[in-house]
Amino acid sequence: MKETAQNESLPLRTTYVLARLTRIVQRRLEDTLQPHKLTLPQYTTLTILLRRPGLSNAQLARRAYITPQSMQEVLRTLEDRRLVARAPSADNMRILKASLTAAGKRLITQAEQDAAEVDEALLSSLTSFERKLFVKSIQKCVIGFGGGLQIHRPSR
Repeated sequence: MKETAQNESLPLRTTYVLARLTRIVQRRLEDTLQPHKLTLPQYTTLTILLRRPGLSNAQLARRAYITPQSMQEVLRTLEDRRLVARAPSADNMRILKASLTAAGKRLITQAEQDAAEVDEALLSSLTSFERKLFVKSIQKCVIGFGGGLQIHRPSR
């Protein structure tokens, strides 16, 4: 009995709760992306390229938190599906810069609409104020860990 009481007094770590949330969101996103025939790394790559066209394999890998070797495979698959095109950089012909094709833009736009439903489900139990606070707070956490996230503030 003492052991149970002692275990119940241990705090529930934020990192544990965040890891659980991350796994749940990943599963929901994977299910949402299935009809689009996209994996989570492919989806992530397409969303990055939608916002930042012309990135290299290494830049994409860093932003997607996967190895350059894994990103090479992701890009090869997306190229085979004609969703991404790569062209040599003007500065260094050995570096290939990736960009979305018209088909890639159409697909990621559709997938983003479906992914928005996952966002909505994630935030559905929060009030409007809590949503804004939650999003700002997790953005600050990412920045605090050096995750490279930039917060865009509306201009006044």
